[in-house]
Amino acid sequence: MSRFANLKKIIESPEAEPEVTLEAAQTPAAPEPVLAEPAPASSIPAAEPRRKRGRPEGKRSDPTFTGTTFYVEKSVLLDAQVKLLQEGKTRDVSEVVNGLLKLWTAGKVKL
Repeated sequence: MSRFANLKKIIESPEAEPEVTLEAAQTPAAPEPVLAEPAPASSIPAAEPRRKRGRPEGKRSDPTFTGTTFYVEKSVLLDAQVKLLQEGKTRDVSEVVNGLLKLWTAGKVKL
């Protein structure tokens, strides 16, 4: 015998529908819950501007910087990178070069 044979009998039988009495039809429904009113706009602090997702913008997208190419001796570059790593790498080689060029153009460093 199929597992669904009894189900077919239940669906086909007309006595499956319950009768609704007059009392059940006139019973009032439960009251709807009262929603809290929203706070006035003046008490809500202004929303801070949302930050964009992903990485922060770098020097490439900063209009005050320009991309350039320099030829530097490998040993000098490696020494500079090692020194930056020892300092905790708070800046990169381009920032060091930028700072040195500023000092040189201001006349504070002579080559």
